Amino acid sequence: AQDGGVNGHGFGLTAQDGDVRDPLAVERPGKMNGGDWYGSVVFEYADGTMEQVVRDPSDGLIGERAAYLDNLFGANLVGGASVAPFLRFDVRLPVFFSARGFNANDPAGQPIGGGVGTMRAAAMIAPVTPGDDGGFGFGIVPWLDLPTATASKNMGYGGLSGGTKVAATVEASGLTLGGDIGLAFRPKVDGFENIGGAD
Repeated sequence: AQDGGVNGHGFGLTAQDGDVRDPLAVERPGKMNGGDWYGSVVFEYADGTMEQVVRDPSDGLIGERAAYLDNLFGANLVGGASVAPFLRFDVRLPVFFSARGFNANDPAGQPIGGGVGTMRAAAMIAPVTPGDDGGFGFGIVPWLDLPTATASKNMGYGGLSGGTKVAATVEASGLTLGGDIGLAFRPKVDGFENIGGAD
């Protein structure tokens, strides 16, 4: 890989504060109480995480595949605390136990061991949250990604990044609807195959 590292993992777990309505990858501005805290772990296995695919220019058919990051097994650690009913701070860190990676003599990849992903420090600023009986919630989620990743194994970016999202939820007794949208500012990738751009 190149010096800055490529995030072949790509999955960012959201806050898992003990509410069964929390999605794995969508921020949810649920009810918070000042002084509450949580810790959680979500185990993960990912196959074909990052592959190079070679196409035949004459007919466009896919030929050889080479695994840059494959058979990834790890745990996503998440913890946080609410300092007020409208403000929570979270820290998220993927820890990888094993993976396979690219080798020029073995396109299927070879064991490359474990490593860590990108640590994310985030906040949920939610001026409106659902009540005990449900309702509407709205929040802003700024985050900072720290360069903790084992970038040489494409387990995360080698540089500092961050972004922000806006999130909303509508909750009733048996139904929760939610979504988020935002911007991510990531390190620019240069000289790594055809991966370009950043944000």
